Amino acid sequence: MDYERMAFTNGPLEVVSLPNRPNNLEESNKAIFLRGKNRKVMNLRCHADYTLIDDGEVTFIMWGPNGEETTISLKKGDRVSIPAGTAYRDQGQGIMLSCYKPAFDKDQVVFLEE
Repeated sequence: MDYERMAFTNGPLEVVSLPNRPNNLEESNKAIFLRGKNRKVMNLRCHADYTLIDDGEVTFIMWGPNGEETTISLKKGDRVSIPAGTAYRDQGQGIMLSCYKPAFDKDQVVFLEE
């Protein structure tokens, strides 16, 4: 399997897919290198867990169904869970491991701002 082909860059993000069981559609794992402020997004299908694994600092801002805002700051070892259908933005500097259930599908991600 060619893992270089499973990497992409999107603004301040560099995302690299990590090895997974063949044909596993139940979950996927990625390394995320965040360097700045990401766009506001929503994953329509996947529940996502993000764990900060370096000495950086990352902040997640999430918006509830009525527009209420929640801010969570991560330091090394901290984790945040984002349910499917939740609008959010991540910003800061750091390396995160992410786990998506079911497996990540970029066609199910909606960018809510440019």
